[in-house]
Amino acid sequence: MTQNSSFSKQIVPTNYGELALITLLMFVVTTCLFWVFEYDFDVQNPPLWNKATKRAFFISFAYVIFFHFRRKNSEKVIFKSAEGEVILQEGFAQYSEKWYRSLSGKLFLTDKRMVFKSNKSSEISIRLEEIEHIHYNYLLGFIPNGIKISTKDANYVFSPDNQDFWRNTLETNSKLKN
Repeated sequence: MTQNSSFSKQIVPTNYGELALITLLMFVVTTCLFWVFEYDFDVQNPPLWNKATKRAFFISFAYVIFFHFRRKNSEKVIFKSAEGEVILQEGFAQYSEKWYRSLSGKLFLTDKRMVFKSNKSSEISIRLEEIEHIHYNYLLGFIPNGIKISTKDANYVFSPDNQDFWRNTLETNSKLKN
């Protein structure tokens, strides 16, 4: 594989719009759930700032704090590329091992492979020539929340910051024709 000389190493910026949207969605859903359970399914005229709304606000705020500290831990991740390997891109991401469990860490794209290195010292390495398909992964079937990378042997689901940028860069560097 030839190296793309016009592509220098980039650190992918955080997409705070996605974080804000997820937080808002979480606030609305938890508020509705708390209202339904607190008012025994009679949600005709609940007060605007009641216990249910306060609880939902607290949960959403706690999510933002939790997300921030997961990101802080991922900043400590160190990746050493192999000799002759050039790091093209890096950024914060989560790897979904199962639908209910994910690992935080950093995603690195080199001229030869894509590597996910977690806070817990595990590493996933996918050679670019092994990638067969790159698709968006959807939460609840309609909310794009990551990219799904398929190889001959396995499927990997990552939720990186700025998933469009990652997908386009991976397709360009792996020479896929999806």
